[in-house]
Amino acid sequence: MCSNEFIPLGVRSIRVRFLCSNCGDEILSNDIRVPNQDYESEISLDAVKENTEITICSNCQKEFKTHVSVNVTGGWVNIDNINKENILSVITNLEKAERDYDERIKQILTTSETSRLFFKETEQFKTNCNLEHLPISTQKILIKKCYVALIAYLEQYMASVLIQKVYSNEEYLKRYIKTFPYIRQQKFNLSEIYDKIHQVNDIVKKELLNTSYRNLSLTNCLYKNVFGIELPDFRKVNEIINTFYCSYYNNIPDEEITMDKFANNVNTIEEFVKELESLIESKQTSK
Repeated sequence: MCSNEFIPLGVRSIRVRFLCSNCGDEILSNDIRVPNQDYESEISLDAVKENTEITICSNCQKEFKTHVSVNVTGGWVNIDNINKENILSVITNLEKAERDYDERIKQILTTSETSRLFFKETEQFKTNCNLEHLPISTQKILIKKCYVALIAYLEQYMASVLIQKVYSNEEYLKRYIKTFPYIRQQKFNLSEIYDKIHQVNDIVKKELLNTSYRNLSLTNCLYKNVFGIELPDFRKVNEIINTFYCSYYNNIPDEEITMDKFANNVNTIEEFVKELESLIESKQTSK
């Protein structure tokens, strides 16, 4: 990953370290808000959201416009009049303000047809990813970004299914509270029970949003405990996630980073989601 890039999932704000083009001093920006990624745009692979703030060098007082941009494939920083090599690092802040949790839950609960949105996004990979005219090195960079987006779509889908059902069915909510490890392990005195009751919704909200749903073993336990179903065989999907999610950092053999292999892996993940959808529908029908 380049020094001006970052993975925006779960990141509320960033700080940027860079060298002043006027005096050469090292500058550390204030917190800069990261825009929310757009998962529902009809052209979400190209839909970029940006936030711009001014950073001032404390030594010479020169002002720099600092641009933070995100789309579903990742995030990056550009600073006016600063070369990319002089951006030393991007520091991510994973702490979420209370309103961020509320807004994210509201967004998920008001999003309808979760599976349709997932398949709409994966279809874009098949129709919009003609890279043959590009240099091989560029193709490999874009394929890696496509993997990050594909896995983000899968994680978003699995999170949305669980969150929507937990919030719409009191029995599912009870099961989640009784079985989720962090909540189940909470201990308190009877004198605290009134305060704890009023904290339950906040605890559930934060745990639902902070869970890493690409950890399929954990997600399998959640689905089993809450819905009474196990995920379809996820060994192949798990291998894809483990190999390619951190592809910016891993030394993956070049022969693995091809559009043919990516297309096969898209199909594998789509089949996994279709099987899961079928299991969920069967469970609802049998009630």
